[in-house]
Amino acid sequence: MPFLSDQTIRVMGPSVIHPFRAERVGTGAYELSLHRDSRASGDGHCRDERFLEIPPGQFAYLFTEERVSLGNDHLGFISIKSSLKWQGLINISGFHVDPGYNGQLKFAVYNAGPRTVCLKFNAPAFQLWLASFDQSATPYQKQGCSGITDDDLSELSESVASPSSLDRRLREIEGWFRMLAHALTTIGIIAGVAGAIAAIICAIPIVNGWHHHEAKNPASISATTSGVPLNSVGKSASANRQTPPLVSATTGKPISSALPLTSPIESASSAAIAQPQASTSPTPAASKTP
Repeated sequence: MPFLSDQTIRVMGPSVIHPFRAERVGTGAYELSLHRDSRASGDGHCRDERFLEIPPGQFAYLFTEERVSLGNDHLGFISIKSSLKWQGLINISGFHVDPGYNGQLKFAVYNAGPRTVCLKFNAPAFQLWLASFDQSATPYQKQGCSGITDDDLSELSESVASPSSLDRRLREIEGWFRMLAHALTTIGIIAGVAGAIAAIICAIPIVNGWHHHEAKNPASISATTSGVPLNSVGKSASANRQTPPLVSATTGKPISSALPLTSPIESASSAAIAQPQASTSPTPAASKTP
């Protein structure tokens, strides 16, 4: 089963590929363009309408702009261009075109790379190699592809939970937790400051009342602070207590407070001091009788 050369493809190409462009033939293959019906899973559209965006970890259905009509004695081999493969784009659908097939070519691809792949519409994206059988083969019995269908759109309506998308979601959750922790810390600091301010505000009336009381009763405050309790008139409680009267041990009667309360020793000392003073005083001379 020989592969067709560039010259053979240029000759028979217009009957196999529609529309056909001779400048797309090279290295024994024909370059097919990307059709605008191509879609990616999730939000797979760029802001620029000229491109299709395939995020990391997402699938896409790609359609060729050209229609391919193979005879029963020819077989086609298809692939994505190497420049797209190096970005992480993988073809997960078939790699050949059956004999007798007639229609657009449909590729199911997956972006296994770390970055988004952007494909330009109407630009070369695929390669087609043609080979011939030594005799006719059983033709393809099904109808060929003619653009994207409702089932295709339904399958691509939601994003796929790929490792890259899960990593992105975990990073977002981690960011939210960091923001929450920061908010809780800030709330705790604010609550602590508010509590301190409230305590100061509540203490102000108490301090003012203490100073007012001190201004009205300075003697009571000073005595209280020195440890001596005062009565209602500002005198010491010990000063108000009366000393009980002295009672005689022999008679049992109270001793008058007018009596001297000196001891015998003190009385003797006082008498001894007073006696010399009396002896030193001059005495009148005795009169002599003549």
